[in-house]
Amino acid sequence: MMNNHVANKFYQNDPADFVSTTTEAASTLECSLEIMQEIAQWLIKSGIGYNEFSSALKPLFYKAAIQEADRIEQKKTDSSLSLLAGLHRKDIRQYRLLEENHQTIDSDLEKNFASNIPTRVVAKWLEKKLPFRIATVGEQSFEQLVKEITTEKHPRSILLEMKRLELVSEQHGEITLQCFSSLDKVNQSLRQQCLSQNLTTHLKAGLFNIFDCEQYFLEQAISIDHLSLNSIEKLRVLSQILWDNLSHEFQIAAQQCIEKDRHDPNAQYAIQLGIYSHNTLKSQ
Repeated sequence: MMNNHVANKFYQNDPADFVSTTTEAASTLECSLEIMQEIAQWLIKSGIGYNEFSSALKPLFYKAAIQEADRIEQKKTDSSLSLLAGLHRKDIRQYRLLEENHQTIDSDLEKNFASNIPTRVVAKWLEKKLPFRIATVGEQSFEQLVKEITTEKHPRSILLEMKRLELVSEQHGEITLQCFSSLDKVNQSLRQQCLSQNLTTHLKAGLFNIFDCEQYFLEQAISIDHLSLNSIEKLRVLSQILWDNLSHEFQIAAQQCIEKDRHDPNAQYAIQLGIYSHNTLKSQ
């Protein structure tokens, strides 16, 4: 949401500026939603729905509003931050109070995730020390377990969701809580953290290039279509070879820089270089 003071200033200078700003905001939202399509799929596959995600976004918008207020040197009042972030003033007051008490405003994440029903069912299952295999209905059953948590969702719907997430399996009228090895969980967590870091760095580079004209970060891609699967495989192998050579040379140069900067008090910066490839069937 645009700050009223800024919007009025644009409008007083030239009405066309206000129209241009509104068009830019619409374009930004459209581009953001294109990115969100993939993130939404990631979230849903991981058992995170709209309610959990939207609630977890509130602190992020609050922090972004604080940063923007600092950038434009605007006084940070509840009303101004509410306009910038698009949040209700009571949310702004809550976050500011937490900051004044030196508490993190990210604490909502655990609470929001705890509201996820499949997660609560597993937690209750373990808390009650039930067997890993229980009946679908009856005493100490899956149905009874779900009803202890919610009466708004049908146990069968919760069961289907938990089966989709591979949290449980169903066979012969019994529900089994799935056990995953710690290694599998660690590997998946590490892959997700790596993806998150790579995407964040890529976005930072691209957004910096959009909003800052004094410096430019490398942020390029090559797109080629009308290819056969054989050609795709050939280019995929080539891209891996090129990356191996590039990363090797880059790390050699980086090690030389590390040695050179070892005693430099200004050596407080970091750099990240990445590459990706993806192929898909083009829509006709």
